[in-house]
Amino acid sequence: MLHRFFSFFILPLLFFTYPISLKAVNIEHSIKHAKLSNGLDIYVVPNHRISAVLHAVIYKVGGMDDPIGKAGLAHYLEHLMFETTGKFKDIESTMSSIGAQFNAFTTREYTCYYELVLKGDLPLAMEVEADRMGNFNVTQDKIDREKNIVLEERKM
Repeated sequence: MLHRFFSFFILPLLFFTYPISLKAVNIEHSIKHAKLSNGLDIYVVPNHRISAVLHAVIYKVGGMDDPIGKAGLAHYLEHLMFETTGKFKDIESTMSSIGAQFNAFTTREYTCYYELVLKGDLPLAMEVEADRMGNFNVTQDKIDREKNIVLEERKM
């Protein structure tokens, strides 16, 4: 339950209050923004006080985009996206092997996948997310298993 609270309430709050908290402690920062030709927005908020990087990929699709009669579909897809990709047969094992903290959450407006990794492991985190985006791979067994998990979560 605490994990769910963190994912749905605390983490999004951190995303929105990060610039405010930097102002409060008077740390100069500059947010860098780039837009790729495919429409992907990239934001970089430097913080040189730590040797870790928070990498997040946010898709502009959430619960409000679920078709009528299919509530929870975006959340269900979020679960399925944690399974396998073309290159990474077990995303969880790959990220755990480098000591990453990683998760995802779905709100009404968006779905976010994030990893907290050491700076040197950022290329791997980015590679996993790129492969997740382009080479999603799932079996019927995983579809059935995750469906049951999401249905149980909705009962909470």
